[in-house]
Amino acid sequence: MYTAYIGKRLIECVNRRDGTNYTPKTFFDEVYFPCFFANERFLIHANNSPIDQASKQKGKTPLTPTVLREKCEEIHAKIERGDADASIFL
Repeated sequence: MYTAYIGKRLIECVNRRDGTNYTPKTFFDEVYFPCFFANERFLIHANNSPIDQASKQKGKTPLTPTVLREKCEEIHAKIERGDADASIFL
C-alpha cells in the first residue's frame, strides 16, 4: 500500500512540475515502461510478471518491441480484471 501511495504522489509531482496530466496508466505506458522495459536488458526485474515470463521464454520468442507491448497489455488486463497477485506490483 505504501508503494501505491508513493507512486500516486510521484505522478502528482511530475504533473505539477511538467504541466502534464498523467494518470497511473498513462504514466506507466508513456514513461515507466519505455524507460525500464523497452529493451531486452531490463533496468528492473519484475518477478513473475508477464514481462518476466517472456524474458524466460526468449529462446522461443525473441523480445521484440511488439512482444514487450503485448506483455504490457497483459499487465493492464490483469489489473482491470482485479487479479491481485505479485506479478502486477508494478
